[in-house]
Amino acid sequence: DQALVNEYVEGSGIASHADGPLYEPCAVIVSLESSARLDFFTDGDERVASVLLRPRSVVAFADAAYLSLKHGIAAARADT
Repeated sequence: DQALVNEYVEGSGIASHADGPLYEPCAVIVSLESSARLDFFTDGDERVASVLLRPRSVVAFADAAYLSLKHGIAAARADT
């Protein structure tokens, strides 16, 4: 029942973070204009998974991915 809309400058990235209880039990990310690699990290900052978000794509995550992992997007001009 909540939505947060942010605009990010291409290549700037988003620091790894956990969303907390505000959006529990899931998060949905929409990529509109450019590709981005969404990374998932343990509390020890070990990257354990990545998802390539293409323009006009949607990804949703819940359960362990939401409750136990942080997520972020590395600053980059091109995604690999």
